[in-house]
Amino acid sequence: MPIPASVGAFAIVPINSLAAAQPFWELLGFQRTGGDANYIIMTGWRCEVHLTRAGSGPWRVPEEHKSTIGLEFLLARRKWMLLPRG
Repeated sequence: MPIPASVGAFAIVPINSLAAAQPFWELLGFQRTGGDANYIIMTGWRCEVHLTRAGSGPWRVPEEHKSTIGLEFLLARRKWMLLPRG
């Protein structure tokens, strides 16, 4: 078996919804490179992000504390980064 290319760093990120997380990371330039139904490995920017279900334990973000402000900021920044420069 060949040795896979190494990555610079990786983070394990517990999240509430894998279905919502994958498109978000794709917008940031990451690609799904592994995992299964409960664990997604996204690769980009010479690093990996491992997305795992938060479950019902202490990692889960309660509904009343969810916010899209960070997501909106990142999406706006991504859109700005894609604008042609001239």
